[in-house]
Amino acid sequence: MNREQISGIAHAGHPIKAPLDDDSVRGLLGHGAPRGDERLLDLGCGSAEWLLRALAAHPGLHAEGVDVSEQALELARR
Repeated sequence: MNREQISGIAHAGHPIKAPLDDDSVRGLLGHGAPRGDERLLDLGCGSAEWLLRALAAHPGLHAEGVDVSEQALELARR
């Protein structure tokens, strides 16, 4: 089993690849981008769950995601 498969199993059922529920994610993003026009950099972004949620809540953000997983980046592009 490779690293991506293990990560997929470990994070199954979570809205993002972290043990947080939707309300917690929303609250953290609200505190992290209070003006709504900030620049975000997500290193190890995976399939960009954090960035996509941040952009949905604050369309004026400028977001960059970086990851080594081609599979995760392809999911993010879709």
